[in-house]
Amino acid sequence: MPSPLLNIIQSFQPGRIFGYTDLTAAGLNQKALSTELRKLILRKRIVRLLKGRYMITDPSQKEQKPEEIIRAICLFRNKICGYETGPSIWEKWQFIPKTENRNIFYVAINNMRPAQNHNGITIRFRKARLDPANYNHNVLQLLDSIEAFNSITQLENGAYVIGKILEMITGQNAAFHQQLANYALAYRPATRAFTGALLQHAGIEENLSLLHTSLNHLSVYKLRIDYSTLPEAKNWNIVP
Repeated sequence: MPSPLLNIIQSFQPGRIFGYTDLTAAGLNQKALSTELRKLILRKRIVRLLKGRYMITDPSQKEQKPEEIIRAICLFRNKICGYETGPSIWEKWQFIPKTENRNIFYVAINNMRPAQNHNGITIRFRKARLDPANYNHNVLQLLDSIEAFNSITQLENGAYVIGKILEMITGQNAAFHQQLANYALAYRPATRAFTGALLQHAGIEENLSLLHTSLNHLSVYKLRIDYSTLPEAKNWNIVP
């Protein structure tokens, strides 16, 4: 007969991430609960993602997917504490060519921690510019990409990347554009300048004064930008 603990776990959908607080109805103390969970891991009924976080296995899947590990890190006890960023996002947005069998991923969080390895998947952490719990992740991911432009252009043509970023900006509404300008204030001056040039090129003028006034107009920002692709870069003291 299945144990009360297993009954609770089997009521979860495959892929559901859970912790000790989800299992209190089993009536086990911490030590007994940990022992039973270890047994279920050995029986491959569940997998341990992180300390105190587990997932019921999907019989059709032989191993954990990177997105499941990232979800476990970024969402715990219904609290958002991080978001995916870096090269895997650049690939998703077609800024760079796709890497087959990618095994290194980046997560932006408030409080830095050492890299983690989960069955061959490495998660590295970056300091979030703004609290992931309170801000639009799509905007933050785009600003992270704008900030990493020089790194991206080591892998792909700069004009192409600027074109893709402009497509993303022009495809969004006014609220997104305002968030992009507002959030950029938490980033480095070069990122603010580049964001301003992109918005200006896209004809989105409403929020440019925020970015202009945040910059030291004696400063110069060196980015791998061709003026023929983004002529507005000159207005923001960006030099190739």
